[in-house]
Amino acid sequence: MRVRPSTLLLVGVVILVAPLASLVFARSPLVWFVLGCGFVLAGIGTALHRRDTDDVALSRDTDQYIVCPHCDTRNYASRDACRVCEREF
Repeated sequence: MRVRPSTLLLVGVVILVAPLASLVFARSPLVWFVLGCGFVLAGIGTALHRRDTDDVALSRDTDQYIVCPHCDTRNYASRDACRVCEREF
C-alpha cells in the first residue's frame, strides 16, 4: 500500500503538533514561522515529486504506444497497422 506524502504530513501534524499546540505556540511567533516554512517546503517537495513521476509515466507511455499519423489513434508499438484506419505505419 502506498501512502501519499500529504497524508503522512497530516498524520505527523496531528500526532506531534496538536497535543503541544498550546504550549509551543504561546511562547513565540517564530514557531509559527518555522511551521509555515516546513509546510511550504513539504508542498514544494510533493509538487516536484509528482512532476517527476508524471514525467516517468509520460516517457513510459510514449515507449509503448505509436500514434497513427493518419487518424491520430494510439496503437500498441508492436502493431504494424492502425487498429482504426488499418493503414500501415
